[in-house]
Amino acid sequence: MATNTCTVTGPVLLPDGSAYANKYITFQLVSVGAGNDVGTFPRQQPVSVQTDASGEFSATLWVNGDSEVSSAYEVTFEGSSSRPQFVIPIGTVTIDLGDLIANYSPTGTEPQDTPAGAFY
Repeated sequence: MATNTCTVTGPVLLPDGSAYANKYITFQLVSVGAGNDVGTFPRQQPVSVQTDASGEFSATLWVNGDSEVSSAYEVTFEGSSSRPQFVIPIGTVTIDLGDLIANYSPTGTEPQDTPAGAFY
């Protein structure tokens, strides 16, 4: 079975358009989504990254390419109660966090209507 990863990038901006600078973003796999035919499972510890002065970041996350069941992530932002969830599309190598949150919500939820890059 193949191990698949995707690089999730930013920037992250505050609602006023300023950078979410030097703050931690944590990605937690909340649903592995694996069927019985999947032989490998990802490390389920959170992945934390720190933004730079302009709110930019890069994080490598596991993508469930071995099952037809989606795997959902929840992202938390240091100092915020916001906890959006998303599913990384299979076959994606690099994707912007804003695109994930706006367009790839877990099944049964509506996409968030937030300005591109603004998540706080």
